[in-house]
Formats: sequence, C-alpha cells, structure tokens
Amino acid sequence: MPANDGTPRTWFATLKADDEALRVDFHELDYDHATAGNALIAAGLPDDYAKTLSNGLWPSLDVLPRAEKAATGQKITLNPVLLSKNRTAA
Repeated sequence: MPANDGTPRTWFATLKADDEALRVDFHELDYDHATAGNALIAAGLPDDYAKTLSNGLWPSLDVLPRAEKAATGQKITLNPVLLSKNRTAA
C-alpha cells in the first residue's frame, strides 16, 4: 500500500555492507496502480483500497496517532541511512 502521503508510490530498500558500516538506500517504486486496483476490485475487496492505490491516501485513520493523522497527504522523502559497525548500542 502507498504510505498515505497522497502519492501512489511505494518503496524498496537496498542494503550495502562493508567492514565499517551498513548503508540503507530507499528507492521509489512506481507501478501500474490502475491495474492493481482493478485486480483488487475483481477479487471482491473493498473499493476503498483500490482508490488508495491510485490516490495514495488511506481510507481509514482511526487507529493512527494524532501526529500521523496530521501528516496525511504530505509527500514523504526517505534519505539514506548509514549505520556504523563501531557504534555501541545504548
């Protein structure tokens, strides 16, 4: 499912490890959301989820924390994460 940010995008991550660190890079994944939505409808699933695939907004926010509800429709940008192997866990 899209991330409730008003876009139909999803992401995947790639990991790259070396002797010093682990790097996590996030990549946007565009897909044929119209065909995916039609498949949901054909399978008898609620139309709301098919709409989510196109508009990127979740049909229900009931269980979300207030801050996450407030962020609905705001585009998400994911930056790389670098985790040093020398870092001591707290």
